[in-house]
Amino acid sequence: MPGKILSFLVKLVFGLSALIVGLGLLALAMVMVAFSLLRALVTGRKPASAFVFSRFQGFPASSPWSGVPANRPAADSVRGEIVDVEMREVREVPDARNDKNLPR
Repeated sequence: MPGKILSFLVKLVFGLSALIVGLGLLALAMVMVAFSLLRALVTGRKPASAFVFSRFQGFPASSPWSGVPANRPAADSVRGEIVDVEMREVREVPDARNDKNLPR
């Protein structure tokens, strides 16, 4: 009989401590999310979580879970982009610090 009461008390203590730790972690996560959103509102920048999730959109279409076979090119790679570039000739200008004919 005393062994059953002792084991019940040990289970109760461990259960309550696990509950307290779990609720504490949940409260900490909620405070961190609120702080992140408040900082994003004040600074005008996107929260870091938005950048993390936006990186997932950049994964290739031939990933193992997308259903697109790896040997088939993705739709983005089929189209080519045309870029207009303005060409300028760059002339070399003599450096006055290296010119030994100049007076000092």
